[in-house]
Amino acid sequence: MKWDVKERAMRRLLNKKQTSERTGYHAEHLMRLAHQQQFPRPIKMGDRPNCAVRWIEDEVDAWIAERMAARSVQTPAGRPADACTYINLEPDLDEV
Repeated sequence: MKWDVKERAMRRLLNKKQTSERTGYHAEHLMRLAHQQQFPRPIKMGDRPNCAVRWIEDEVDAWIAERMAARSVQTPAGRPADACTYINLEPDLDEV
């Protein structure tokens, strides 16, 4: 039982650069997502407003895994649930 508590307390923390590299998002964007509750909240490492922050690696990995799982979910139209809608800017030659 004591080992479980120690193991959870020893989770790896990621700094802004590591989290940014792992997600592909700029650190400022990650902070906006966290503020909007769309990304795990960081842990403040001090009391100042602009102190260093860290993210729990397991939470970041779980967030990425959720995005990967959502990608494979299909909508009734057969498109992935998070598929972007592309606008074709090329003229239709049949209409010209």
